[in-house]
Amino acid sequence: MEKHYSGTAIDIDSNDNVITDVVIFSAAVGIVLRSEANTVTGVHCYNKADVYGGVGILVKPEASLTRIGNCYMDFTGVVIEDPSQVRVTDGLFIGGANVVLRSIKGSISGLNIEGNMFRGYEGVGNSIVELDGNFTAVDQVVIERNNVKDMVLKSTAGRVTVAGHGSRWVADFSRVLIFPNRVSHFQYAFHIRGAAEGGGGVGNNVTHWVSGVRRNAVVVESSAKVNAVVSVVVDQYNAVDETSYLLSES
Repeated sequence: MEKHYSGTAIDIDSNDNVITDVVIFSAAVGIVLRSEANTVTGVHCYNKADVYGGVGILVKPEASLTRIGNCYMDFTGVVIEDPSQVRVTDGLFIGGANVVLRSIKGSISGLNIEGNMFRGYEGVGNSIVELDGNFTAVDQVVIERNNVKDMVLKSTAGRVTVAGHGSRWVADFSRVLIFPNRVSHFQYAFHIRGAAEGGGGVGNNVTHWVSGVRRNAVVVESSAKVNAVVSVVVDQYNAVDETSYLLSES
C-alpha cells in the first residue's frame, strides 16, 4: 500500500547534474538534492503522497543554485530546507501538493517560486507555500504569479482596496503574505468620493497618512470623515543587506 512506501528513488550528492523526463513511483522520497547547481526538469513525481509523509523533491540546505522547472507534483510536494538561490517555476501541483520551506538555521537567501499552477480539494484549503519553522534572516524572496484553485494563495506581494465612510481604513494582508509580521515596502492611494463632513468642496482639503504597519496590515487615517477608496500595495522583498525599517512596527 502507498502509505508503506519507503526509500528514496534518486539521491544526488554531486554538482552540475540534470534530471529530466523521469516518472517516479513507489518511493517515500522521489528526489533528494544535496549539492549545488543541479537542475530538475520535466519530472513527474507520483511517489508517496504528502498526506502519508511522502516528499516529491527534497532540497537540502547545501543544495544552492538549484533549478526545478516544469515538473508535475502529483499529490506529493517540494520541501526546501534553508533555501539559498533556488528556483521553482512553471510547475503543476495537484492533490493539495505544495512547497514547504523548512527552517534549519532560519535563513532564506534567494528564492523564486513563480508561474506555477496549484490544484487542491474543495473545502480543504491548504496553502500553496507553507513555512515549517521560523525564519529570522530573509532576503531576495519572490513568490508571485502563481495561480490556484481550492488552495490558499500565498505570496510575497499583495494589493488590497478598502472602501467606506470614515476616518480610518485597514488593509489586512495577513491571509496572502507568506511571512508573518514582515512588510518591507508599501505604497497607497487615497481617493475621496464627495465632500468631507462639515461642508465645503469635494475632499475639503482632507489630509491623510499611514498611521501604522503592524501584523501585515497597513492602517491609513484621515483628518476628517470622508467617503473614500484606499488602495494599498505591499511587498516582502528585501535586497541583500537592506534595512527593514518597518519590522520594528510589525
